[in-house]
Parts: sequence; structure tokens; C-alpha cells
Amino acid sequence: MSRSGAPQPPAPGGQGPAAPSRILLSRLSPARPGCSGAAAAPPPRQVSALQGLPMDASKKVDLKIIIIGALGVGKTSLLHQYVHKTFYEDYRTTLGASILTKVLAVDSTPLKLQIWDTGGQERFRSMVSTFYKGSDGCMLAFDVTDRESFEALDNWRDDFLEKVIPREQEFPMVVLGNKIDLSDRQVPKETASAWCKEKDIPYFEVSAKNNINVAEAFETLAKQALSTYKGIFESYLTDSIKLTPNDKPKQSCC
Repeated sequence: MSRSGAPQPPAPGGQGPAAPSRILLSRLSPARPGCSGAAAAPPPRQVSALQGLPMDASKKVDLKIIIIGALGVGKTSLLHQYVHKTFYEDYRTTLGASILTKVLAVDSTPLKLQIWDTGGQERFRSMVSTFYKGSDGCMLAFDVTDRESFEALDNWRDDFLEKVIPREQEFPMVVLGNKIDLSDRQVPKETASAWCKEKDIPYFEVSAKNNINVAEAFETLAKQALSTYKGIFESYLTDSIKLTPNDKPKQSCC
């Protein structure tokens, strides 16, 4: 006998009710008047997608963060300062991409950031763009002493948004103006701030050398990415198992 009270069809060979091959969330409608042998079912009810299936805040979440920008803006320096608290004057040019990880907690949720440092050479642009897929957050970096690196932000941002799947104009993203410790500045703070404000992207003036605002920038992006991740998680559950009164099954007499 099933939960609804309706008898189950016998299994082949007369071995009793057949075992269900999968479990389905379903809702039965009341029996129509005049139908015999059908047990009345409870009225339709709405089931919350998150009821009984909350996101476990104690479970570690893996997020992929990618750093992009022109050659020589200090992407590798920023990454090593954030992960290892170290700074070196000279780094080898990144060819393709390198990856470092960082474990932290955001809003009581443990995170494991997989941070991709990408090469900025134009000849590697097509290869670098293949690393965009699966990213949960993007960090755009430029050098405040190099006007061209700032002017290239539009191309880097557009290229990323065109290739990330699905395309989202509100994708988690921050902009870093690096090397504010140097005196020969070419990009005024007001100019960079206005560009970011127009596109609704948080902007940070940073120094990888002096460790100014580096952690704040990464953690802001991590919070954005986690918020988006949770939103997608909840939306998926809602779309998957939410039952509404409008989803009425067809009624037929027995």
C-alpha cells in the first residue's frame, strides 16, 4: 500500500508490490465525486525549496577567482602578497596561468579560493581567455603609473564577459589600481573611480609592495562571489522542487 492509500501494481511473477525505481515529489488531487475505489488525498500545498535542504554554512565552498589585466601591472605580486604575505621586486613573466589557493571564512562560511594568475601578453590573450570558464569572480588590475593599462580595462572586461558562461553583466568583479606607492602616477584616482562607478564595480587603490588594501580587495570579491553562489544554489532548488497550486495534475475518473 502506498502513502496515498492507493494500491500498488503487483510486480512481475506475483512477488508483491513493485519497488519504485526512483523517488518523485508529487501531489495528489482529491478524488472526483462518483469515482469509486479512489482514496481522497490531502489538498495541494506549497513546499519550500529550502525546507529540509538548507545550504550547510559549515561546508567548505570552493570558488574560482581569476586575475586579468595588461602585462606588468603586478598581478603576480598582488596574488603572492595576499596568499603568502611576501613581495619580490622581480617576477618572471607569467606564461598562460598559475594557480594559488587561499582558505578563509566569509560570514561564517569556510571558503577555498582557487586564484588564477594569468599572463597579460597580447600574444597569449586567446589562451588566457580559455581559463575564464568556471570562474566565480574576476579581478581587473591596472598600473596607476601606466595609462595604457587603464585604458585596456574595457577590452579585458568585455572579453571576459563575452566568454564567461552564462554572460552576466553583474558578474562578481572588482578593479585594482596597483602601485600607488610610486610617485610617477598617470591615472588619477578620480578617473579610475568614475570608470568603475559607471559600471558599478568596486574600486580599490592598492600597493602589492606595501600591502595596502590587498586583502580588502580579495575579500570583497570573495563575498560577492559567495553571495552569487548562494543565490544560484537557492534558485536551483526553488526551480527544481517548488510545488505551487497552479501545477494541478489532470483529473480523471477511474
